[in-house]
Amino acid sequence: MKIKIINPGIEPPTPPERVVKTVQLLQKLGVWHIVSLNSPATSCRDAAQRRYRLGNVGIPLHDELKSLHMIGKFPDNQTRHILFHARAHCQFNLDAARQVVGAISDLERLPPEDLGHCCGARYGTVNPCSEAERWIQVFDKGILAHYQTPHTMMTNAGDLNWAIEFHPREMIIALQKVSPQIKIADIVNQTNHTPKQLPVFGILTGNGPDSGQLLWRLLNSKIYQALEENKLVYGDLSYPRVIINSVPEMGLSMELQDRYRDVQEIVADGVEKLLHAGATHIAIACNTTPYFQQILKEKCLAKNCKFISIVDSVMEYIINNKINDITLMAIPRVAEMGDFSAYALLKNYDVIPMNPRAEQQLQELGFMIKNIRVGGTLERERNKLTHAIKIGAKTKNVLVALTEISVLLDRFRPNERKNFADKNIIDSLEIYAQHLADHYLNALIQEDDNSHETWE
Repeated sequence: MKIKIINPGIEPPTPPERVVKTVQLLQKLGVWHIVSLNSPATSCRDAAQRRYRLGNVGIPLHDELKSLHMIGKFPDNQTRHILFHARAHCQFNLDAARQVVGAISDLERLPPEDLGHCCGARYGTVNPCSEAERWIQVFDKGILAHYQTPHTMMTNAGDLNWAIEFHPREMIIALQKVSPQIKIADIVNQTNHTPKQLPVFGILTGNGPDSGQLLWRLLNSKIYQALEENKLVYGDLSYPRVIINSVPEMGLSMELQDRYRDVQEIVADGVEKLLHAGATHIAIACNTTPYFQQILKEKCLAKNCKFISIVDSVMEYIINNKINDITLMAIPRVAEMGDFSAYALLKNYDVIPMNPRAEQQLQELGFMIKNIRVGGTLERERNKLTHAIKIGAKTKNVLVALTEISVLLDRFRPNERKNFADKNIIDSLEIYAQHLADHYLNALIQEDDNSHETWE
């Protein structure tokens, strides 16, 4: 039998008999599946790290199928084999499992020598397909829950080196046609089968559009860094869904006090369109229009959505890191922390406005940044920024709340961004991106129990 596998650059070996049997059944039932090869996997956690899916090595633990081959005595005094299946991050509840199948004694794990004798399997090679018609099989309800894309699961194909990817619901329905002994029930200690909803970010931008582009890129970068540290990067599937609404009229916010009504309508309409498009978390890549954040929070709350404010993110950062002695560097209307400044509350946290002498420097710098040519040396812009900081801030820390400067800082190397003119530079857009990333990372499925590596 010829089996098509997806791993590029690998010459497939002759598949073992149990792999052939597994694939033959899936083909016979018309079940969508993909066969792949991996290095020998010896446990659920180990297997999840080795699985090959969508061009990437490694899948989330909850996308790996955990199978347990047990035996139990039944009312007719017969001993029967039962296969239990669950998502690999869960722990089996064997008392519940026994009640589901109607066994009258405690279930016992089939010894390795009996496992090999009865079905030619070994630890790590039990799956739902190779002996589908012979055994009672119980799938935990949590297998039917939708986690993140691509909503598939993987397990061994009857061998430590061979794997199959499948859609769980389709697989179970197909197996029920093969055997009336296929059941679905609650058989794990965790009974909440609703995964956390991953945020869908809506970013409103336009003043200028490059600030929204930068926020999106920083968001992805922060998420990637955190996942990479924990070896949880799964290619494109690691990133959140992001909806961008770039509105040129957002540029009116530069004169917020004089154009208050127009700007409020523009911002409210921009957020409304993001909500309609399916955003669950709204962000604005701007330091001026968050002035309307209370109105926007109420609008989002009414649609079961969360508005995340750049100002709240900055305030939380300052408080958590016990930062004081700060100068706020922004356009005058924002930096003054007066009636039309979104940052007015920062006056209570030892934040002071920049020296008015820097205003002209910042205006010139903003124009220069908007006209930066790709591949330039940035020497003029760097000098202008250094000069603006020197004359505008006498404090140790400088909070940058001007997206044009955030865009400029992003073009420098990491060691250059942090320090200009011997000041500690705090970039509001970078803090904002980290805050958004934390919302996403906290929503990722948590592994419910790591104490049991029960897997066959």
